[in-house]
Amino acid sequence: MTAPESPRPEPEPLAPAGRRFSAMRALGWVVFGVSVAGLAFHVVFYLAGPTEWLAAYAQGIGIQVGAGLALANLLASHLHYWRTRMRLDIASRVVAYLWILSIVLYMHLVLGGRPIWE
Repeated sequence: MTAPESPRPEPEPLAPAGRRFSAMRALGWVVFGVSVAGLAFHVVFYLAGPTEWLAAYAQGIGIQVGAGLALANLLASHLHYWRTRMRLDIASRVVAYLWILSIVLYMHLVLGGRPIWE
């Protein structure tokens, strides 16, 4: 005699996973948006800001906050990519690295350099 087959469990509905995926997708766009906004701020401020303001920003707490936010955003992008494998996170990381490299221009000012266009 064979044992009676046990009923197979019903598959879970896809709605909760779909909502979670949408939230993760939105989070990916937020991380990307923060990267783009930070890089845009640094580029515009560096190109259009008065030299006195640039030096004050580079020597004050502003550059430290910007660097901390850039590194936190880069970490968030890495963690989000590990979870979702979205291609948007790769673009977000590239922009975050450019944002971090833009901090080098400000550190150049701190060390007594002139803006690169002079």
